[in-house]
Amino acid sequence: MSDQTKAEDVVAQVIETLTKCRAEGRRGLVVIRCAGTNEVDHCRESLRNTQARFGWKSQPVAEIIPPDLMGWVAHKGGKNGPCSLAYGLPRGTDGGLDPDFCRYLEGANARYQNEPILITMILTMEELKLMSQSAPGAWKSRDLFTAWPVQDKSASYVPAVIRGGLANHGGGMSAMGGSLQASFGVAGAFGNLDIDFSGLAQEDNGVRPWAGAPFTDEDDIPDYIANASAPVGRRWGRILAPEDPEGAQLIDQCRILLDQHQTELARQGLAKAAKHFRSRNNMAASAECYVLLGRASELRFDHSVALEWYEQALGIYEQIDDGAGLSDCCGLIGYLRFLHGDVDGCFTFFDRALRRDEDELDELRMASGYRRLGVVLERREEFDQAQALYERSGEIEEKNGDNFALSRSLHHQSRVLQRTEQYDEALKVLDRSLELKQDSEDYTGLATGYHEHGNLLLMTGNHEEAVERYKEALNIEMQLRDMQGIAVTQSQLGLALKELFQFDEACQAFYVALDLFRRLQSPNEAVIERALSGISDHVDYATILHQKEKAQAFVNELMAAPTITMTNREAAE
Repeated sequence: MSDQTKAEDVVAQVIETLTKCRAEGRRGLVVIRCAGTNEVDHCRESLRNTQARFGWKSQPVAEIIPPDLMGWVAHKGGKNGPCSLAYGLPRGTDGGLDPDFCRYLEGANARYQNEPILITMILTMEELKLMSQSAPGAWKSRDLFTAWPVQDKSASYVPAVIRGGLANHGGGMSAMGGSLQASFGVAGAFGNLDIDFSGLAQEDNGVRPWAGAPFTDEDDIPDYIANASAPVGRRWGRILAPEDPEGAQLIDQCRILLDQHQTELARQGLAKAAKHFRSRNNMAASAECYVLLGRASELRFDHSVALEWYEQALGIYEQIDDGAGLSDCCGLIGYLRFLHGDVDGCFTFFDRALRRDEDELDELRMASGYRRLGVVLERREEFDQAQALYERSGEIEEKNGDNFALSRSLHHQSRVLQRTEQYDEALKVLDRSLELKQDSEDYTGLATGYHEHGNLLLMTGNHEEAVERYKEALNIEMQLRDMQGIAVTQSQLGLALKELFQFDEACQAFYVALDLFRRLQSPNEAVIERALSGISDHVDYATILHQKEKAQAFVNELMAAPTITMTNREAAE
């Protein structure tokens, strides 16, 4: 019997089981064991392309908020289907399944046993083991357990399954949707927090359009931007594949979907685009697909998978001698390493990118590179060296008339002045940065500026004013759905509220930050937990539970909300 026939046998067996459950008016649960992620994708696509008396709906489980799989399927389905093809289980910080997912799954097992809903769970071997251990009741209640055959054809599918993250949702995050160039916080000045809040701006990493590029035809584009190579992740398919309109259109449509945070649709299209370009040996377009797939993983907070895609793209750029692509990918990889506390690894990639940029006199990337390395040196408390790099980036941007990027270099300079307790000078530099951001209607930049102003006020004891500044920053960050920014600002807001003895509100702010840091797989999670323990003596247990519930509801609503577009400088740009 051929491998293809074996796959068809599995499909037939699944459909037969589900059809029987549907006819009996009860829940049907099928579990398919897969050797790896390629087989997961092959199995899912094979089922979706097979006709049945019911429809199919592909759904990454980690994108369901809250992670109530059975409840979600009951809401979306019914006696006539569709059958939900569930894959990509949410993970906790310890590498196991998300505890909330397991609790929902076990609790819903009996509740939905007689509901006419259809579910096919497509699991890797690792997920299978974790589910059988963590949710034994649901595991035992399956109607069919079968295996998907390993076959050569499955290797042609681009991995889609989610690995290694707590909650991989479709919302925006800092590296892609407007990051926060925040402060290092108060570094323990108030006893509880010691968070490294330094931010690497998304335009520092070459993902979005260049920072100084105007958004209207009437504005002049500085020459050093117009003449620079386009950043990876923003290269048009029609340029990468001019003789291939089908592939070009596909990659461009997927890029737009990602800008709209339609991660699952974009990922599926990019899987096809990557396969398409590989078959035509278009390496530059293939690398662009890998970068965009990495971006999709970041949007779903799946940083381990994002790193794998960026590293694949980096290998191609090395092979085809695309220096700009190499620099951009080094920036992307370095950024993620920085987020996870790997400062040395981050420095290595940033330094490699900068050496290339200086060799090629790529001033646009040089300016971004100086800022990136400055952030790393700032974290190492090498303030003089960091300030020198920020000034070098500012000199390039001012010389080239790039006020948009210059505002960021000034922002970084202000932060170093703050950290060295030169508060008056820090405020002067920050005011100039904010003025440039307001002139260019740079909403992302304004959020970081308001946040930084709040930090200055907090450091100088102006707590009430600091709260107002943080709220101004949050207002913009929430519209941009900048999850990293919201988490950081909520942390600082909690500090300011604590100093005003508003412990209930501080507790809620800290819980919002904690929830988001967990989803972002951030090491700052432990710091926030310590901050919460520091105010526990001031808040009774019932209030803590109430504020925690309010915070969770706030984050769930935030994650489910659509992106709100800003005027002129849109969040998507």
